[in-house]
Amino acid sequence: MSQVTPEPSPPRPAPFQTTDEQSALADEVLKFARAEAAPHELAEEFAMPLWRKMAELGLMGLPIPREYGGGDSDLTTTVLAVEAFVRGGGSLSMALSWGASTVLFGIPVLVFGTSEQKRRYLPRIASGESIGAFALTEPGAGSDAASLRTRARRTDGGWVLDGAKMFITNGPIADAFLVFASTDPARGRNGISAFVIDRETPGFTCGQPLHKMGHRGSPTSELVLQDCRVPDTALLGKEGRGFVEVAFSTLEWERSCLLGPGAGACALALERSARYALSRAQFGRPVAEFGAVRQLLGDMQARCFAAALHWRRLGWLKDAGVPAVTESSIAKLVISEDCLRVADSAVQIHGGYGYIREYPVEQFYRDVKLYTLGGGTSEIQQRILAETLLKEHRDGRHPERLSTRDPLLRALAGDAAVDRIQEMRALGRATAASVLEASLRHDQPELAWAVALDELAAQDRLESLPCGPAQGPVPPRVHIRAAACACGLAAAALERGLDLALSLRTDHPDHELQEQIFPLARARAELDTARLLVWRAALSTDAAGRETAPLAAAARLRASAAATQALLAVSDLTGDVPWAASLFRSVAELRRAGGTDSELREALAGFAIAQAQC
Repeated sequence: MSQVTPEPSPPRPAPFQTTDEQSALADEVLKFARAEAAPHELAEEFAMPLWRKMAELGLMGLPIPREYGGGDSDLTTTVLAVEAFVRGGGSLSMALSWGASTVLFGIPVLVFGTSEQKRRYLPRIASGESIGAFALTEPGAGSDAASLRTRARRTDGGWVLDGAKMFITNGPIADAFLVFASTDPARGRNGISAFVIDRETPGFTCGQPLHKMGHRGSPTSELVLQDCRVPDTALLGKEGRGFVEVAFSTLEWERSCLLGPGAGACALALERSARYALSRAQFGRPVAEFGAVRQLLGDMQARCFAAALHWRRLGWLKDAGVPAVTESSIAKLVISEDCLRVADSAVQIHGGYGYIREYPVEQFYRDVKLYTLGGGTSEIQQRILAETLLKEHRDGRHPERLSTRDPLLRALAGDAAVDRIQEMRALGRATAASVLEASLRHDQPELAWAVALDELAAQDRLESLPCGPAQGPVPPRVHIRAAACACGLAAAALERGLDLALSLRTDHPDHELQEQIFPLARARAELDTARLLVWRAALSTDAAGRETAPLAAAARLRASAAATQALLAVSDLTGDVPWAASLFRSVAELRRAGGTDSELREALAGFAIAQAQC
């Protein structure tokens, strides 16, 4: 069967790979952070002198076009720089304030602003002279935008806003605010508009800084708008499109710029924990030699690998112009929860010293809790995933939706593409077929098709890897093959669970199913994590990279967890004990073949300790 050959397109970095320019920028920022930012890491007040130095380095304007004084960088480059800032000892608080100003304020103005708005605000944001803030959340409205109570009513030549905002990052220090208000309450989220409001506007008041659990170096406050009058030129974008267009346009940017630094902080916490374990002696030997400590370090290393891969994939998709709503929710859920686990393990390894403020892991523990709350709670991400899973599964269950003469698909990719999809459906790989079909309908079908072919090629390589009996150290390819098998078991379990969930919805259309399939959503996120690690480990094997063995171990560890989690979730739904017991036995066999989970974590701990000693 002939393959589709897409038209040549400008070369882009492959997923998870960086260009020389990106690496040089990250190294420069890392050195800057160690010299200038690390001394402010434990500060509980906003460090304006550091902010100005960051602006001089160009960090404030990275994603802003050069014509407005910025660096004209894409999402991946921008987040790489901020991740390096955090890895070098820059505080998560400063990274949060940077994200609120440059990303949550600057990007919407860049995308939706008029020429006048761009000229007025972007150069000052890029230079660090002005600080921006994003004001959506209210005292009674967080994830539920339809319940927004701030109102904006038209007057001659402008608008009058009344209401209050809560938990606004940079509130006490910002010069300009992106404020969301309902201009047509009857239309819910489709009646919300966005306004750019200067701090000195009459009727606009910033409350006192809130006393928070974490991120204390990033000031947060309430905002009050009382008879706040703004001109028509303050409207950003179209009336009524503030939430569904302006706010949504920053989704991948927001999550990457929130979670990328979180992934960097996890890597730093792992490095510090490994070094502490090497230096701390108990019972006559370093605690790094204790099995319990090594298990914690190994688990932290696996989670650090996954966190980095999730935000890198999200950034790559965004830069390529590929919609990534599902990947965005999965990344948000996985990284935020993994950050909590890494922080907990870091404090545990430090013992009593991890509980006092002189050690940075105490602050890290408090700071990362925000990731499960801000930008959409973990529960909201599960709800989004639950609905997405049901919709995708429902659409994929009907092969007749893709006829052999589908004119759109044939126009996008030709006969070979449609034949390939039909072949996958015939082989029982309906999910893969649906993913490929969806990718071909993106705005850049040639790019999506090329990526899909690369992924299929990687999968073909995995299926051809030999998996013989282990003799001595287990080769990475054995772990990769076992991880791929575990992913297959997890996928099979999810298929069964979603079949049942859809039948329940058909029989009881008014029944609320999201909470019931939340465990399926979490299992799907874990499966996605395992697949990322499997793919990355396979690519590393081809390149003979030094991270091949630990990546393979991490892939196998997370894949086993994904299979177990999926089976438990489906067992709760189906009650089919014999079916579940059969698959559980298969998972148990995979866990035993070539090394237990404890042995995998031990190997990962060895890698983490070796890295810390470099």
